[in-house]
Amino acid sequence: MTAPKFTKQQFEFVADFFGPLVSSPSQIKQMADALVDTNITFDRQNFEDRATEAWEAKYADDIADGQRVLEDTEVRNEQNNLKSYG
Repeated sequence: MTAPKFTKQQFEFVADFFGPLVSSPSQIKQMADALVDTNITFDRQNFEDRATEAWEAKYADDIADGQRVLEDTEVRNEQNNLKSYG
């Protein structure tokens, strides 16, 4: 099957719209792999950056919450270790 010829505007739309829909930023690289043959001037790094920024904007609160949970867990573990040895 021949790949369609995409324009810069179409790449930007794909990055902005579909970037936040993937479950992880690693899938954005797979999207770029599929798009690379659609235009010889495809700027892979720009696409990946834009799609990743769109993904992070959607999941920023979840990422921050997850980081807080990890930090809280580390603090509790450290406190438990101190109690065990103290």
